[in-house]
Amino acid sequence: MGEPERQSGRFELREQIGAGAVGTVYRVVDRQSGIEVAVKVLREMGPNTLYRFKREFQELSGLSHPNLVSLYDLLVGGPGVGTGGEA
Repeated sequence: MGEPERQSGRFELREQIGAGAVGTVYRVVDRQSGIEVAVKVLREMGPNTLYRFKREFQELSGLSHPNLVSLYDLLVGGPGVGTGGEA
C-alpha cells in the first residue's frame, strides 16, 4: 500500500513509528482536533483482514489500561482502512 501522502485530508503525516504483519503505524496530526495521534494503516484490504481489524478495534476500544493506547476512530476511505488513537 505504501506510505500515505504527507498532507492528505484530515491528517498531516509526521513519521512512521511502527510496522507489523498487518499494517504500518504513523504519527500524524489530526486537523479536526489539532492533536497528535497514531494511525494504523492496513497493508491489504482483503475481507478476512478487514473483518479481523474491525473486530480487534471493537474489542480494544472499550478497554482502559496504562499500557494501552486509547482508540478514537475506525476510518475507512481512500485506498485504505485505519484506526486513530493516542500517539
